[in-house]
Amino acid sequence: MRVSLFAPADQPPTALRSQAFVAIENQAVAAEIAGFSALWLADEWLRIPPRLPVALGLIQKLSVVTDRIDLGVVIRLPPAALWARLLDELRRLDDLASGRVRVALDLRDADTVASAEAINDLLDAISERLDAHGTPSLPRRLSLLADPLSAAAAGRRGLGLLVAPDDDLHARRLALAYYHAARAARPGWVTRLLSVAVGADPDAVAALRRQLPLEAPLLSAAAERTLVGTATEVTAQLTVAQAADGLDELICALAPGALRPALPLQTLDLLGQRVIPYLHATPSPIK
Repeated sequence: MRVSLFAPADQPPTALRSQAFVAIENQAVAAEIAGFSALWLADEWLRIPPRLPVALGLIQKLSVVTDRIDLGVVIRLPPAALWARLLDELRRLDDLASGRVRVALDLRDADTVASAEAINDLLDAISERLDAHGTPSLPRRLSLLADPLSAAAAGRRGLGLLVAPDDDLHARRLALAYYHAARAARPGWVTRLLSVAVGADPDAVAALRRQLPLEAPLLSAAAERTLVGTATEVTAQLTVAQAADGLDELICALAPGALRPALPLQTLDLLGQRVIPYLHATPSPIK
């Protein structure tokens, strides 16, 4: 199973050397060194944005300071008037990043943006822009955020599925069932986003529980419970999640609200040294 990192740009950087960008840049470089497969970005999910995602600009900057790690972006579908610009920007960024760009589309409320036919045309166009149309790599490079309708559409098109982090067990199982039924023999790729906090020892874990929120919103207004524990405990919980949902990729969001600024990089080190090697060695489920 692949392990990636999620770095939400809640306050999108407005300048290359702004404090917000430096924090994301440091995480990107640390994630690449630690062995993460991808860095995922997202900046707007509570409403349909009237602009292209700021995270696209961050991908351009991060493509310069990284060499190996994939650069993913979760995009809530913008108004149809911006789609041509979105397509051109994705192609340009993928060229700059030497084919490392990945996209997850959030189609919630998409019917307020455009018709189903127009959205289907957009999905075709994005597939072609990423130069992955009809190839086994397509479900890894282009996915849809899971709900029953999107899950079935992703399966029929041979796209990947990003399990919505705030879904309860029943909703998650339903989306996965729709996805695999529609996918049939086509290649697939299932990803799940979770909030994670890792302590070096039981005392450090106890300190984390005191200073971190137990729940945090990820890609929705609803809160997702944070997995908190030692590296061994977190590895066990993530292994269970992989087996339960048939995951090919796990995206770790570092729990927000830490009192110590160095905590995110320390967490990346712990994940890289003691969690990722085990999970990378765990084969993805046969599908």
